[in-house]
Amino acid sequence: AKEIGIVTAAMWSPVLKSNIAIGFVNKEHYKLGSNVYAEIYHPEELDYRKIWAECKVVKKQFFKNPRRNAIPAFI
Repeated sequence: AKEIGIVTAAMWSPVLKSNIAIGFVNKEHYKLGSNVYAEIYHPEELDYRKIWAECKVVKKQFFKNPRRNAIPAFI
């Protein structure tokens, strides 16, 4: 495996019901829609387990909430 970037933040999204992450990919490997793999260290009891997660390169705003521009605004 070759390092082509770095994940800067990762978390669970309760809205999307999925894990999401933000990171940087080196320019020569950046292609919108391409699949890459991220090396993740998952904590398990007193140890960490290394897993590989498949990721997709997308534009900055990867989720557009339909309620964001709704008129009248929903509360």
